[in-house]
Amino acid sequence: MWWARWPRGEADAGLVYATDAASAGEAVEVIEILGADEDPNTYWIAVVKDAPHPEAASRFVAAVLNGVDTLAGFGFGPAQA
Repeated sequence: MWWARWPRGEADAGLVYATDAASAGEAVEVIEILGADEDPNTYWIAVVKDAPHPEAASRFVAAVLNGVDTLAGFGFGPAQA
């Protein structure tokens, strides 16, 4: 919510993902939170049981996992199994 209000001058500060702050460039000041790197956000990916399109879902998962270098360019960490 903060991210939408900030450009309109409706917020002075807020918590956002590091990737969002990085995409804002010089427009924001990033303040590191001590210990935050010890408990990073994780994003799970899998093909769900009984997926209506399991082949397409598998291709999507593979594309994400094969694109970790691209994701790293946006501030995401490495994929872990």
